[in-house]
Amino acid sequence: MKRLTLYIILISTLIPSQSKVGTTAAQFLGIGVGSRAMSMGGAFTAMYDDPSCLYWNPGSIAHFKEDKLQFTNASWLIDTKWMYGSYVHIVDYKSTIAANLFYLDYGEEEVTTIYEQDGTGDYWSAYDLSVGLYYGTSITNKFSFGGGIKYIRQTIYNEGASTFAFDVGLLYQNYNEHYRLGVSISNIGIEMNLEGSDLYFSCDPDPDNA
Repeated sequence: MKRLTLYIILISTLIPSQSKVGTTAAQFLGIGVGSRAMSMGGAFTAMYDDPSCLYWNPGSIAHFKEDKLQFTNASWLIDTKWMYGSYVHIVDYKSTIAANLFYLDYGEEEVTTIYEQDGTGDYWSAYDLSVGLYYGTSITNKFSFGGGIKYIRQTIYNEGASTFAFDVGLLYQNYNEHYRLGVSISNIGIEMNLEGSDLYFSCDPDPDNA
């Protein structure tokens, strides 16, 4: 029976999946966090060594033994700046609460129009933001569960979109910790639609040819 279970797990990892890159909102949430987690190729769902595990599996925070704080600030692609912070607080022997912040700053560029292609003198900027609150608890001495809700905001110049999303996770480990199994589902939310004044701007590209 144990061998059959192992075969099923191994086969399930070979099932192909589609990432649907560029077809969903808030793509910045797919940027992995934690230097150790990224060096492991993102295989961090069953780990709970540092607060970055909150991003990978909120069910793992119930195994923390003390409060922990993490902050990361880095220059990213094409002059963008990326920041991530998380804090885990022990409530009691089986309950833990946590919070995290994800911020991606795209910098700023000068505004150009059809009539002022060299620049108007104004500048536009864009950023992505996510703020989350989480709760984790030990169901038994083997299983722990965690979940959270986060506010997501994307802004570009005068336009913006906001929504809420949920993360849930489960972690199992045996008594002697020889193996662990983690499962998580992230960013369960509704559609985001940009709103702003510039979406309704219209102009005639050739006003002299009416």
